[in-house]
Amino acid sequence: MNLTSISIPEGVKRIGQYAFYECDNLRTIVLPESLIDLDEYVFYGCDNLKEIKFLEPSGISAIGKNTFYYCTGLQSVIIPEGVTSIDEFAFYGCTSLVSIILPESLQTIGESAFNACNNLSSIYIPQNVIDIGGYAFYDCDTLERVEFADESKIKVIGANAFYNCKGLRTIIVPESVTDIEAYAFYNCENLTSITIPWQVTSIGSGAFDSCSSLREVLMQPLIAPAIEENIFNNCASDLVVFVQPTAQGYFDGIWANFNVHQIKLMSIVAPEPVTGIKNGAVKTVQGLGLPNTVTLILSGGIKRQASIIWKVDECAYNPNDTKKQTFEVEGVVILPDDLPNPDGIPLLAKVLVTVEEAESGFLPVSAITVIAAGGSDRVVVGNKLQMLAIVEPDDAGNKAVVWSIVKGNGADIDENGLLTAHSVGTVVVRATAQDGSLVYGEKEIYIIDDSDIKEKWYTVIYDGNGHTGGTVPQDYNLYMAGDRVTVLDNTGKLTKSGYVFIGWIYDHQFYLPGDTFIINKDVKLEAYWFPIR
Repeated sequence: MNLTSISIPEGVKRIGQYAFYECDNLRTIVLPESLIDLDEYVFYGCDNLKEIKFLEPSGISAIGKNTFYYCTGLQSVIIPEGVTSIDEFAFYGCTSLVSIILPESLQTIGESAFNACNNLSSIYIPQNVIDIGGYAFYDCDTLERVEFADESKIKVIGANAFYNCKGLRTIIVPESVTDIEAYAFYNCENLTSITIPWQVTSIGSGAFDSCSSLREVLMQPLIAPAIEENIFNNCASDLVVFVQPTAQGYFDGIWANFNVHQIKLMSIVAPEPVTGIKNGAVKTVQGLGLPNTVTLILSGGIKRQASIIWKVDECAYNPNDTKKQTFEVEGVVILPDDLPNPDGIPLLAKVLVTVEEAESGFLPVSAITVIAAGGSDRVVVGNKLQMLAIVEPDDAGNKAVVWSIVKGNGADIDENGLLTAHSVGTVVVRATAQDGSLVYGEKEIYIIDDSDIKEKWYTVIYDGNGHTGGTVPQDYNLYMAGDRVTVLDNTGKLTKSGYVFIGWIYDHQFYLPGDTFIINKDVKLEAYWFPIR
C-alpha cells in the first residue's frame, strides 16, 4: 500500500482493529478530536510511521492493545489528556522512540507497553498512575532516568517492569508503593543505589538480581518486607543494606544473609552564611537571623533536620559597633533520640554571620516598650484599646513598628496599634521594629466582660458639651479604685462655633490635657469652651 499520510476527518469516532496494519509507507497521521475508540492493532507494523498527532481536546480514553506494535520509525509521541490507560504491547518494539509524554489523566501502563523501546532515555510517570504492568519497560536498555510525579499514587511495580534497563542510573520509588514484584529491576547494571519506601511489604524474587553496580540499599520500612534469597543475587560484593534504628526483622531470617547496618550519623552540614543583617541588631538568635535547625547527613546519604542551640552570648558580635562585622557563631546540635552516633561525631556546628556597616547618621532601634494609652492593661469585650510603642533611642533612624498578636486569639490589632477585643481571655501584643534590627517589645492585655466592669472597674468618658465639629476622644482603659487617670488632649479636634476649646471639666474641677486625678467612680469629662469676643 502506497499510503504515506492521512488525516482522519472530524466526526470519525472509531478506528477498528488492523485498520492500517503493516502500511509500510505510512509516515504521518492526524487523529481528530471526535475520535473515541482507537482499537487494537490499528497501526501494527507501520515501520515507517514517524509522526502521530492527536488533535485536542481528544475524546480517546485508551491506547489499545498492540496499537503501535513494531512502529520502528516512530520517534516521539504526545499522548493526549483524557487517556487513562495504555494497554499491553501498545508501543512494543518502537525501537526509534526517544520521547513520549504521558498525560496527567493516565492511570494504567499495561504489560509490555514499552517493551523493547531501546532508544527511550527517560520517562516521567504522572501522579495518577496506579499500576505499572509486568514487562512495561522490559529491555529499554538506554533508559537512564525514571521520574515519578510528586504525590504519586502508584502501588505496584510489576514483575520485570524494568528488566534489563541497563542504562538506568537513578530511580526514586514513590512512597505510595507497597509491592515490588519479581525481577522488577533485573540486570539494571548501572543502578548504584535505591531507596525502598516506608509502605513496601514485599519484594519479589530476583527483584534486584544482576544489578552489578548496586552497592547501597536504604530500607525505610520499620518492619522488614517479605523477600526471597535471590533478591540481591549478583549485585556488588560490597552491597550494604541500611535500615532505620528502630526497624525490626532485618537481623534474622533471610535478611540476616545480607550486610545490614542501622542508619547512623555521618556528618553535620554547616549552615549557609547569614548576610544582610542590619547594624545594631540585637545579640540574639532572632536578631542575627540564625536558623533553628541544621541538616544531618546519615548513612546512605539520607538527610534529616535537627534542632540547634546557638551560643550567641559567646560570639564576637558587638551591637554598639557601627562598622561592618563578620564573625562565627557556634551551636550545639540536639540529636534526635532515635538516631545513634556510634562514631562520636562532635555535635557542633558553626555559621558565619555578616552584619552590615551602619548607614551614615542612622541609629538602629535598641529597645521597644509597649504600653496602652492611659497605662491600662485591661479592655472590655467589644471595646478598643490604643497600644503605644516607646522606641529607643529617641533619635533612632527608623522608629516605625509592626503590630501583631503573638499569643491568644481574643483580639486583633490594626497597623496603627488599635486593639479590638472579641472574647474574654489574655493576649500578648507585640511591636516589632521595621529597621531590620528585629527588636521587639511585648505587653500582656487582659480582656474582661461587662459583669467584671460593674463589679470592679471604672471608666472615663469624654463629652463634647455642644460641639459643632470634630470627634470626641475615647479612653478605652478600665480603672480600679485608686488608679491615676491622665486627661486626654483634644485629639479629635473638637470645635464649637463662637468658642475656643481650653480643657475639660468634671465635678466643678477644671483639667488641662495631661493633668491627672485619682478615680473612685465612673467619670465624665466635658469639654470647656471659652467664648470668642
